[in-house]
Amino acid sequence: MKLVKKKNLPGQAYVQFVINETGEVKQVKVRTRNKYLEKEAIRLFADLKIKQPASINSKNVSLKHTIPITFNLLEFDSYEEFGRKFKSKN
Repeated sequence: MKLVKKKNLPGQAYVQFVINETGEVKQVKVRTRNKYLEKEAIRLFADLKIKQPASINSKNVSLKHTIPITFNLLEFDSYEEFGRKFKSKN
């Protein structure tokens, strides 16, 4: 049996979002080169609730964040394979 080495696919996405005054995550935008990574990043942030939103002078305020996310894609041969596994979760 011949072992096939998995490809080292880049799995980087940048997620921009706003945490509003009540701690809800809104206005999620994802920048990535792959639609499957975009969908998964949006899914991760869809139901996120922050317990303590930002505050200035003891008043809750909205705050925009941008964070990088690195997906571990070492077990996949292609983005399509990742997408198929993603679809099976939902």
